Amino acid sequence: MKRIFYLSILSFSLFSCAQSEDKNNQETADLSDALIDAPSSTDTSCYVYKQDGTDINFRFYSSGDDIKGKLYYAIAEKDKNDGDFEGRFMGDTLLGIYTFNSEGKRSVRQIAFVKKDNTLIEGIGSIQEFGDTVRFKNVHDLQYISSTLLQKVNCDK
Repeated sequence: MKRIFYLSILSFSLFSCAQSEDKNNQETADLSDALIDAPSSTDTSCYVYKQDGTDINFRFYSSGDDIKGKLYYAIAEKDKNDGDFEGRFMGDTLLGIYTFNSEGKRSVRQIAFVKKDNTLIEGIGSIQEFGDTVRFKNVHDLQYISSTLLQKVNCDK
């Protein structure tokens, strides 16, 4: 089952890389519209972190274990980036692909969060590149450090 999930993520990444910039812009607009007009059968969640000049916003909707959303990072003294997240909950762990723009460059990386109560904690670990996608070497070796807790908040329309 895990092998199928990882192959699906890899296929998604390779497919995403082949798309043109115009199509990516259209998909970003479509996802934004989908977040606003998400069907009532989906569950929309918003998480934020704001402290010491760092601002992280994560808004996603879920349909079962499937997650799609928008993620924005403005880390103090670093480049800002924002983009689309697609992933899946596996127990309390959210694992997915983050396709984002930073300084005019499109990037793709795997990202993970663990959910604890009303917070999300981002996982960190060794990474490697597969084509233009940065992935964790081993998702089972990730560390979840609670210094940057994203708190669940009410989503604003």
